[in-house]
Amino acid sequence: MKKFYKNTQASKGVQPYWGLKDIPDLTNKVFVITGAASSQGSLITEAIYANNGSVILADSHRQSAYDLIQKLRRQVVSRGILQYRQLDLNDPASIQSFAIDLQNEIVQLDVLINNANTTRTPRREENSDGIEAHFQKNFLGHFMLTNLLIPLLQMAPDPRIVNISAPLPGFANIKFNDLQLEHAYSNSRAYFQSKLAVQMATFYLQSISHAQGLGLKVMTTHSGISKKSLLSTPASAIVAIQALANPLLGSVHTGILPTLFAATDPNAQGGKLYAPSGLLHLQGRPKITRPIAKALDEDAQSQLWVAASELAGFSSWAAMAHSF
Repeated sequence: MKKFYKNTQASKGVQPYWGLKDIPDLTNKVFVITGAASSQGSLITEAIYANNGSVILADSHRQSAYDLIQKLRRQVVSRGILQYRQLDLNDPASIQSFAIDLQNEIVQLDVLINNANTTRTPRREENSDGIEAHFQKNFLGHFMLTNLLIPLLQMAPDPRIVNISAPLPGFANIKFNDLQLEHAYSNSRAYFQSKLAVQMATFYLQSISHAQGLGLKVMTTHSGISKKSLLSTPASAIVAIQALANPLLGSVHTGILPTLFAATDPNAQGGKLYAPSGLLHLQGRPKITRPIAKALDEDAQSQLWVAASELAGFSSWAAMAHSF
């Protein structure tokens, strides 16, 4: 397997002080953004649309998405197109329907930004298939969507998948013997497990793409921690963050820069984690950042890939784990 982080310290590509001004012209490029009507998703959508990109807003909140579209059409001059499509990542049927409809409507997809996110579920919840809410909404739903949209992505000249994760503590872990956390549930454990899964699957899919010549750039990002994002941080972590790092926290406006770099800049590299460059990666301009060790565990990545493929009903994807 190609070790994408072997020479991380020597990796180049993000110029100093990269910002919104550095986004290239995105005319004729099509983006799908999940959770596009959320606070972070709306800012990402606006930045892409302002640079002439066309955005398909994939969200379960219909009215919020329509309100955002109307606002951007009034306030932003763009050659891009904004469209809304219903997507409920907690419902596999909704994911399938979204992908089928999209395949019938467009001929290529340039960038998929898996942004939708859930953070606070104090009591364990699951969908109709018995999948725990964080695992389904933050990871497995996007895993399914990505699989279904790869054929459209491969029609683009520079196809990219950007999976938004989160700053991960060293104790983040995947409980393979209890993936749905039926026996040891906590909100923080569920959240960090789902976000670790996002990073692990990102690196594994990039390895698959390299081995099989799929031509994909697969990247993961996080926005650091802003004062506003504390409202959606797992409750057990809030007190420590406020006490130790409150003066260092960034803003949601700078927090979107790693994702925008990965999604738009010609120098973005597949198989990388882009995060804020400041102290503890809490804020700052985007840069390549080394993930925690568990995210780079290749055996665990393979095990997760097989488990997720089986839960999603994608037997062919499970077979990919043994193809290189």
